[in-house]
Amino acid sequence: MPVLLAIVAALGVYAITLGGSYVYDDVILHEDARFMHPNLWEEFWTQAYMPDAVDRLYRPLTCLTFAIEYSLHGDRPWIYHLVNILLNAAVAGAVAELARRLMGLRIALAAGLLFAVHPVHVEAVAGLVGRAELLCALPTLLALIFFLKPISAGRAIAIWVCLVIAILSKEQGILLPGFLLALVPFRRALMRGTGGLPVSLSDEHERAARPSDATAMRGLAAAICLTMAAYLIFREQLLGFEWNRQELDWTANPLIRSVGVDRWLMPFVLLGRYVSLLIAPLKLSLDYGSYVIGWTVNWRQPWFYLGAMTAFVWIVAIIWTIRWRNYAAVFCLAALALSYGMVSNSVILIGTIFGERLMYLPSAFFCIVAAALLASFCRGAMLPIVVVIITALFTVRTFTYARLWNDPLRLYLADLRDHPMSTHLHGLVVDQYLARGEYRAAREVAADSLRKLPDAFESYRMAVAADLKLHDYADARRVLAHPDRRVPGKKIADLQEAVDAADKR
Repeated sequence: MPVLLAIVAALGVYAITLGGSYVYDDVILHEDARFMHPNLWEEFWTQAYMPDAVDRLYRPLTCLTFAIEYSLHGDRPWIYHLVNILLNAAVAGAVAELARRLMGLRIALAAGLLFAVHPVHVEAVAGLVGRAELLCALPTLLALIFFLKPISAGRAIAIWVCLVIAILSKEQGILLPGFLLALVPFRRALMRGTGGLPVSLSDEHERAARPSDATAMRGLAAAICLTMAAYLIFREQLLGFEWNRQELDWTANPLIRSVGVDRWLMPFVLLGRYVSLLIAPLKLSLDYGSYVIGWTVNWRQPWFYLGAMTAFVWIVAIIWTIRWRNYAAVFCLAALALSYGMVSNSVILIGTIFGERLMYLPSAFFCIVAAALLASFCRGAMLPIVVVIITALFTVRTFTYARLWNDPLRLYLADLRDHPMSTHLHGLVVDQYLARGEYRAAREVAADSLRKLPDAFESYRMAVAADLKLHDYADARRVLAHPDRRVPGKKIADLQEAVDAADKR
């Protein structure tokens, strides 16, 4: 029942995205020739996810799914969206089943529904390139479910297959061995309680089952170690894990400008913002770069304090759950911290400062923890009433925001109204106006970006692009005459050459 309800809820709330097209990074499906030509598919295994990107991501399996789809149905975006919807529904069902095995039926019902309709997932589901999140999360959760049953040879192979799919879909897949390792100390106790081995199983029968379980477990451990070693060596030789953070565009991750104490405290700001979106997802957006979050702590805003309080509460919760031997809660809290840590920009910088899609996998464990908290405070019939209310509120927010993804311009304009200090959102709106032939509207948005974000090269690029469409070369030269000193001179010179060449034509 928890699995079915979660799947139905996820299918229902995201069906609206079947009318969508290509949004934001989805343009890669048109701009990258590898997706349209089968003779180039082998390059998915030997090149980066986005060859021109500085962060050298490697997601061959995700890319291959898009390429195979294109070969089967061509340029039909609704089918791409359908696959994403089905994958997300499967993930929601997996969250419910994992919660059932960890904490029981009541919590599974709540966790599955909360995950299925949570608004923070819209970017991962409605955005086609969000498939990387879906393809990574699904096998990760399935592997944990399989691990909470006696390990036979078949289940060991299934877990290994899940690992391979996860690491070839998205970088967070490398966390799966850590999740499994975190489960090992509590696994048999959890199996006795809510899943895997029945509660009534006698100690004699359990001891009889242990030799085969132990043999399969040793084989699984060896397979995981060898696979991870092979992957890490191959990945390092092919692309390398390290990359020059100084080449990162500050408008994508402003933290490259953070120095001193701000570099250490800004991760708490990000944590506070993520927590606020998980609890009250009111203002959602494609982009949080540039000055939306910034690179210094604003002490007048609540985000740092909320993040610091969250970290403190997590420490207290871990200590409390260990003391009371609540093994399921210990695992979920540990998995939440592990999955979030990889995208938190706390230890090393990643390609973006903040992203709702990055919370897709961590939110699975968050929803289980949240469901457990609700169950502890809401006794009897109160729990389903509270869950229904929260689910209804989340469903309305998810549906209304997901519907915007069917019209890219409306989506970009809505996000820009909420986050007017984003360079990328200005650029997306300008590009949409240019594509529609609304050149004066494009120039107005570009001028707004220049006023608010004069230190971003993108502001000059979009202003010049609009002027060239209007054949207003004088205004283009005026824009480039006195650029902000923080904008690279070489890039401004390239724009000036483009203006001169267009004027001569």
